[in-house]
Amino acid sequence: MSAILQVEGVTGASIKTNQQLASEEEQVKLEQLRACTMECCAKLGGSSPEATSDLKLLRFLRGYSGSVKDAALAYADMVEWRLENNVADVVATLKKAEADEGQLTFP
Repeated sequence: MSAILQVEGVTGASIKTNQQLASEEEQVKLEQLRACTMECCAKLGGSSPEATSDLKLLRFLRGYSGSVKDAALAYADMVEWRLENNVADVVATLKKAEADEGQLTFP
């Protein structure tokens, strides 16, 4: 089952996204991937729930054709990049601005 995305200004059309639930096979591999990435997730702490969710892990698993090993290596690289570039601070700043102003402003 695909998720349906409604886009403002686009009438009569639905856009399918790849956010369907994990299949039984993917669920097993997702558990394996979660175990492989536990240390990486711990490095992020609680500051990045968007990066440690099952949906994020599933996207990596799907992006690497179901290979737990390849997905885990890519995920570790993503975590290191996020840490090196202080992504948690950027996200926190954006969330605060959104809370203060009621919406995010874009350049």
